[in-house]
Amino acid sequence: MKRFAVATILGTVAPVWVAARRWAWRRSARMLSEAERSSLAGHYSESLLRRVRITEVDRIDLWAPLSRLGEHLAKRAGSVVVSPAGLALDDLIVVATVPAAKISRASLLFHEMVHVVQWAALGRRRFLREYLSSWAAAGWSYHDIPLEEMAYELQARFDAGERFDAEAEVRRRLGP
Repeated sequence: MKRFAVATILGTVAPVWVAARRWAWRRSARMLSEAERSSLAGHYSESLLRRVRITEVDRIDLWAPLSRLGEHLAKRAGSVVVSPAGLALDDLIVVATVPAAKISRASLLFHEMVHVVQWAALGRRRFLREYLSSWAAAGWSYHDIPLEEMAYELQARFDAGERFDAEAEVRRRLGP
């Protein structure tokens, strides 16, 4: 299946998937703890940190509720998608209780908060369009998605102990 066709299908299905998964996961979500907010303070506004919700799941299943259809599309696209350690859906952060990658909790939350700001700055429709179209254009390479590149770059600065306003930096890079 051509990348364009898969991207078109995903672009049609993605908003429905986001709404369904966000609704299901948000029911068990909580506010960020004081320790979580403290680790991110100075990088994000207090109002954003209080608005964000977080939920923990055993495993982040990217293909539910699409199940076999989603797995089929991934195989046809030549993409191998593993269960991620974290995922941001608008102002909801989902984290796996046993993440596939070895990463500190603060670093993971910082990375997902970058995506929360991207969702807010771009809006749901534009975020999904940019994320999915650039993923397809990159040959389904997750690490070559510009929104991910930005998140990883800022995460590296955070991990190095740099103090900066990540929220302002994301908004500046994304423009008006």
